[in-house]
Formats: sequence, structure tokens, C-alpha cells
Amino acid sequence: MSKYSQLALAMLLYSASTVSMKFAAMQTPFKLPFFALYGIALLLLMLYALIWQKALVGIDLSKAYASKGLTIVYGLLAGFIFFNEKIGIKEIAASIIVIVGIYLVMSDEN
Repeated sequence: MSKYSQLALAMLLYSASTVSMKFAAMQTPFKLPFFALYGIALLLLMLYALIWQKALVGIDLSKAYASKGLTIVYGLLAGFIFFNEKIGIKEIAASIIVIVGIYLVMSDEN
């Protein structure tokens, strides 16, 4: 798996952890589903951290941090899929700008 694929996977895991936390926040506090969903979030964050650390080896830190912008796009999609949140023209335009920005930062300069 390439370093860039690892970064994308790490950001996907980070975004998935926030989805799990939002589901947990919708539960009755201190009941089993509440703890289970937060446990899943912690597991996802642990996997994120491991993959993130592995991906950082051999890649510029500025390029690695640019990939964190993917969480905005992933979060927008997760909100739409799991929570029926609306996606408007502004959100689509902003996502395109983020993706183009990530591409520009991560592309090799010739």
C-alpha cells in the first residue's frame, strides 16, 4: 500500500470514529450501546494513529497534514449517508476546493 493510500485510509478511520461518537452521543448515557459505540470509536482512533505513524515515515509532514482535509469530505459524506444531513451546492463546492488543494500540495513539483 502506498504512503498516500495509507494517509487516505487513516483519514477514513478518523472520520469513521467521529461517526461512531455521534451514534454514541445519541444513546442513553452509561448504557451498553453508549459504551460499545465509544469503544468502537477508540479502536478506530487507535488504528488511525498506527496507520498515520506508519505513513509519516518517508513523506513530507506538510503533505501528510494536507491529507487531513479529506476528513471534511468524508464527514460530509458520512453525515449524508448515516444521519440524513443535506448536501448543498456550497458543501459540494467547498469539497471540490479541498480536494483540489490536497492534490496541489501533494503533487510532485517539477
